Amino acid sequence: MKRLILEAKDIYKSFGKNLVLKGINLKLFSGDFALIYGVSGSGKTTLLHILGGLEKPDKGKVIIADEDITKLDEDQKAIFRREYIGFIFQFHYLIEELSVIENVMLPAIIKGVNEEKAYKEAQDILEEVNLFGKFYAYPNELSGGEKQRVAVARALINRPKIIFADEPTGQLDSKNAWNIFNLLKMFNQKYNITFLIATHDETFKIFSNKIFYIKDGVISHV
Repeated sequence: MKRLILEAKDIYKSFGKNLVLKGINLKLFSGDFALIYGVSGSGKTTLLHILGGLEKPDKGKVIIADEDITKLDEDQKAIFRREYIGFIFQFHYLIEELSVIENVMLPAIIKGVNEEKAYKEAQDILEEVNLFGKFYAYPNELSGGEKQRVAVARALINRPKIIFADEPTGQLDSKNAWNIFNLLKMFNQKYNITFLIATHDETFKIFSNKIFYIKDGVISHV
């Protein structure tokens, strides 16, 4: 039986006089691979940030793994994110001064995993994303597709319940974009991780079991 992983209830968000989200409701269950579509400025990124606890809604609740994260303070949310949530961004945000394996290890180290165990887990995940041999490279030595695979590995290191991905293939060519989506789908199926992915590319619908559209701050479910 699928478990309810995330429920958003009546989410509103404004920036100044601009009402960006207007009563958003959605549910995601364990193992969902959900896509969210919308034109630039439709509120996709804002919604993902609220669902992931990076921004606060003006009104509404976000419940992840039975915890209403909108009631947590910033320190509590940071701890919760380390335990339950992973993020993949359009711009990978790797730390240039750290090697590939150090970038991937970092969330586990912050979580409190000892260095030896974090190193082994990072090795294993980097092999799964086909980056064996790149462990000690630095971000400026990688291609765009390789950088995004490092970002995928980093998001997976703590085995989160849910991963939010904001246009994860927006800077990639079509071949690398398909490679990334194939990887995400593999991890979705292998580890039963729930994914919510904002994308502009309708061809990726074949990967999903749930599709949302957001327009003028309102969401619809297909």
